Amino acid sequence: MKKNIHTFIVAILLSTAGISQNTGLSFSKAMENYLVTPNTSAIDVTSNFSFELWIKPTNFSEQVMLLQKGNCMSGSTYSYHLRIDTDSLLSFATNCNGNCPSDAIYQCATKIIPDECLHLAVVYSSSDLKIYFNGALQPGTFVTGSHCGLLTTTSIPLNIGGYIAFSGLYTSLYDGLIEEFRVWDKTLNASDILNNYENTLVGNEPDLILYYKFDEIISGPGETVINSAVSTGPALDAQTYSLSNASPSSSLNSCFEYVGISELNNVEALLFPNPSHNSLTLSLNGTIGEFNIKICDSHGKIVLQKTENSSNTELDISDFDDGVYFLTIFSDITIARLKFIKN
Repeated sequence: MKKNIHTFIVAILLSTAGISQNTGLSFSKAMENYLVTPNTSAIDVTSNFSFELWIKPTNFSEQVMLLQKGNCMSGSTYSYHLRIDTDSLLSFATNCNGNCPSDAIYQCATKIIPDECLHLAVVYSSSDLKIYFNGALQPGTFVTGSHCGLLTTTSIPLNIGGYIAFSGLYTSLYDGLIEEFRVWDKTLNASDILNNYENTLVGNEPDLILYYKFDEIISGPGETVINSAVSTGPALDAQTYSLSNASPSSSLNSCFEYVGISELNNVEALLFPNPSHNSLTLSLNGTIGEFNIKICDSHGKIVLQKTENSSNTELDISDFDDGVYFLTIFSDITIARLKFIKN
């Protein structure tokens, strides 16, 4: 009996455009940093919505809050919150009756690593909830309650980086970097997330209702974070809050670079076989001189780094755990990212 073997080759064109450094917003827990987004009906999402954001948390020895809509103060209503617990696990708490505490908590089973960049995507529909790390779907389960469907509508502003407790004080403050925060009025699929999570957006994409690039120069409280989602515009510009005049602050130590395409150098990158078990071949059809290779797992942890100058490079991945990986090629003038699977 004959067996058909299919080898998949990943091919892309590298750009000669200069590498542009993305920026993020650095939060200090000690200085009680957080953002407040004004409430409008546009972001009162209750079902069939998605969040995306890059994070690089530096400390979660205590529970830290990424997002909160609603609160538990007397007379208030509660919709959802997204947090990192002390066990390094991400939890999304939801409420369909408006009362406190949350009637359902979904916990991702994959631990978050401190001081590592990670892209999070939370996709909530009327029937289920999914969490992605760097474009890869993660396992998880409801540790409290079950999926309740339509979330409570609340007029309370969206808080980023802090949690309003029963007392009315901000607690569970976030320590670290946040960038490229997006809210969609639709459920993103795996392809949507994987294709766009390492790219900036224009802002006019269909169903994009909130988009903070964090590319302004920000330092201290009372600063404006611009909403780049065209559909909602300045009405959803956020404001910074802090005890310090120096934080939160813009940071160039961001999680990724991006490339503005201006011209092509006709350099083609091939990565094969894909999927692979033991080794990969990276073949460059063109001349870019010395270049660097970085491979990260689906949690953003760097598992391999090396410098090469050969057009054909063999990469030993035999010690890698099975899963999805991302290979970045970069030099002074070129950059590319390739996805592969170790099986």
